[in-house]
Amino acid sequence: MKLLLIQNSLKTTWLFRKSYIENLLSKGVEVTILAFNDGDGYKENLEKLGAEVFAINSSNFLIRLFILNYNVLFNFGSKMDRIQCHFISTIIFSLPSLVVFSKKTSIVIEGLGSFCDSNKEVLKVLKFIFINFKFNRVFMNVDERNQLGKTTDTVLGGIGIDLEQYKLKLSPKNELETPRNNALSIAYAGRLLKDKGINDVFKLLDICIENNIDVMLNVYGDIYKNNPSSLTQSDIEYLSEHFGEKVKFWGYCENLKESLVQNDLLVLPSKREGFPVVVMEASALGIPTIAYNVPGSQDAIINEVNGFLSPYGDVDELYRHVRYFVSLPDIEKEKLSLSAKKYAEDNFSRTIKNRDLYNSVLRK
Repeated sequence: MKLLLIQNSLKTTWLFRKSYIENLLSKGVEVTILAFNDGDGYKENLEKLGAEVFAINSSNFLIRLFILNYNVLFNFGSKMDRIQCHFISTIIFSLPSLVVFSKKTSIVIEGLGSFCDSNKEVLKVLKFIFINFKFNRVFMNVDERNQLGKTTDTVLGGIGIDLEQYKLKLSPKNELETPRNNALSIAYAGRLLKDKGINDVFKLLDICIENNIDVMLNVYGDIYKNNPSSLTQSDIEYLSEHFGEKVKFWGYCENLKESLVQNDLLVLPSKREGFPVVVMEASALGIPTIAYNVPGSQDAIINEVNGFLSPYGDVDELYRHVRYFVSLPDIEKEKLSLSAKKYAEDNFSRTIKNRDLYNSVLRK
C-alpha cells in the first residue's frame, strides 16, 4: 500500500509521528510525506526511517498553498492508495485538491483551538464537505467529532505517548534546582498564551499565596512574539519580580518529563484542547492534573483518578482542588499518583493509538 501523509510541518511529523511512520513502514506501507519545511535535519531524519519526503520550502503563503495543492493533484494523489491529512489548518489549505481524492482520504483533526469559537459558520461548511464528500474522519475528542463529523466517526483519544520512557528512573523532586523543595510544586507546561489559560495560572498562584500555601510554580514554555495573546518579556520580568522565588520561568524544555517529575501537580486552565499531551505525560509520571472541564481536558481527565476538573473560568474552584490535594495524607497522595499511572497505562499507549489510527485509515 502507498500512503501520502500530509502534515503542517516536518518538525511536528518527526516529533509526534515518528513511531506511527515506523509502524507503517514495518507493515510494508510505502510512506510519502508532504509537509512544510520548518527546521534543519527533520527531512533527513524522516528519510533515514525509509519514508520519501517532499518538503515545501517557500515562506510565501500563497506559493505554499499552490505547491501543496499542485503536488496533491498532479504528483501524488492518483498514485496513492490512501491519503492521510493532519491538523485543521493543513486540511483547509489542501481541501481544494483533497476533495478530488476524498474517497481515499482520511482527515485527522488534532484540535480546533480558537478557530472553533470564531468560525462557527465555517465549521458548518466544513462539516457539510467532510460528510458529503465521504472523507474518513478521525478526531481526538468527542466535542470536535460532534462539531465536524458523525457519531460513527473514530475518536482516537489523543496520539498517545511512549509509556516505556516514563518508567525510567528520573530525578526525584528533592534534586530540583531550587532551595524550596518542601513547597508544593505546581507545573504549567505549554505556550504562554491567554487561550491556554496562562493568566489564570497566576491568579491561582495569588490565591494560594493569600491562603498561606507554601507553593512554587514552575512554568515550562515560551512566549510567542507574533501572537497578541502571548505574554511578553516585560510580563515575565514583572511576574518574576512580583512573585519572587515562588515562580520560575524555565522556557521551552526539550525533555519535559525530566522537569515534570519534579512537581506535585500540573495545572492546565486552557479554554479548550485537542487532547493534551502534557496531561498524558503527567499521568504517566503519577502527577495529577487540575484543569477546566472543557473539550480535550474532559476527555483526558477523570475526577480523582488522574486529576480534577473545574467549571471553565472558575479559578476559585481550581484553588479548592489545590487545597484538597494539600490536605490529603501522604498515603492518599500516593494512591492518587498510582491511580494516575494506571490510567495512563490503560488509556495513553502510543502503540495502541498508532494501531487504531492505522486501522481507521485502512478501513477507508
